[in-house]
Amino acid sequence: MMTGESKEKQVIRTIQRDINIATAALLLTGQITIRGVFVTPQAFRLSLGGPITGTQRIEGVNKNKTATIFVDVIDIFISILLIKSSLAVEGVFIGSREFSLVVGGPITGLPLPEPSLSEIKEDYHLYKKVISDRFHLNKDLINTLKRNDKYGFNGSSNG
Repeated sequence: MMTGESKEKQVIRTIQRDINIATAALLLTGQITIRGVFVTPQAFRLSLGGPITGTQRIEGVNKNKTATIFVDVIDIFISILLIKSSLAVEGVFIGSREFSLVVGGPITGLPLPEPSLSEIKEDYHLYKKVISDRFHLNKDLINTLKRNDKYGFNGSSNG
């Protein structure tokens, strides 16, 4: 990690790295596989999914072993790129009954995701404003449900 980098950015980078490693492990164990490619001007992204995301694992047509092995090789290649930080999980594409992980990086024409605390804070405040403006929540209930310390523990045995 870069010297002088804030503790918050280090935490975000660690979480991003952990997500990439977990995704590589899911690919290597066959829990997810490449599902498709999102093509945009000057870049593309890979869509990953499988039974744990509500989709079927891709296999060769009519159980064609050669095609299935080819898909497995692609998954191994994607895993290696995730572990080497040449690819990164960028987000999640949510469908009506399924979701897929979306990965991209410099080799797909995209920069790696960079933690931006100012954007995260802006997004949080916008989210909070939209929720409070659109949904009329009982402030007493919200305060009761809020957690008291930075780890979310309020000191009682009830959580």
